Amino acid sequence: MHSTETFWNKIAPKYAKSAVPNEQVYSRKLKITQDYLKPDMRVLEFGCGTGTTALHHAPFVKEYIATDIAREMIRIAEQKRTDSGIANVKFSVGTIKNSLEQGERFDAVLGLNVLHLLPDWRAQIATVYRLLPADGLFITSTACMKDKLPWSWLRFVAPLLRMLRLVPALAFFKKREFRDCIVQAGFEVVHDWTPESSPITSFLVCRKIAD
Repeated sequence: MHSTETFWNKIAPKYAKSAVPNEQVYSRKLKITQDYLKPDMRVLEFGCGTGTTALHHAPFVKEYIATDIAREMIRIAEQKRTDSGIANVKFSVGTIKNSLEQGERFDAVLGLNVLHLLPDWRAQIATVYRLLPADGLFITSTACMKDKLPWSWLRFVAPLLRMLRLVPALAFFKKREFRDCIVQAGFEVVHDWTPESSPITSFLVCRKIAD
């Protein structure tokens, strides 16, 4: 098993029990997202973790597909789905690359708190673009850790911490760099929010301009 999968499988039970760091910020992210969701939409969320956000959003759309590379995260998400009785959400082990290879298309793609955990984050954005039709939505909440201290210093010790299996893989970039990459990929940013309590967070709603 890949070391990244092993890391997330191991922490999944603890992750599932952890409280949301800032309930007010989380609630606003949900509200902003749901303002853009429509009842006829087919939505993909990649890096869904244990499925809490997917279960919040699924009632607002026609079909909600949520994926994660960690089998244990998906197992917990499935249990939450069963407990909730929400029928239009499907959890599966996988990545957005798998969805692309299967020829799937979505009206919206969500990547929440995941792109800064992917060394190939630029390629991931390009893949999201290919999964969407013109005017399709890409919604992301991403930690841009290169912008602010002390997070920016983390990049110097991250390799050691990862070797000790204390942190997962991390990507470091600035907000300007992140936003520029999204625009260059063919998206228009229609909503841009940084919570005052989390200055490294970039919450963006982006619309695909054209194929």
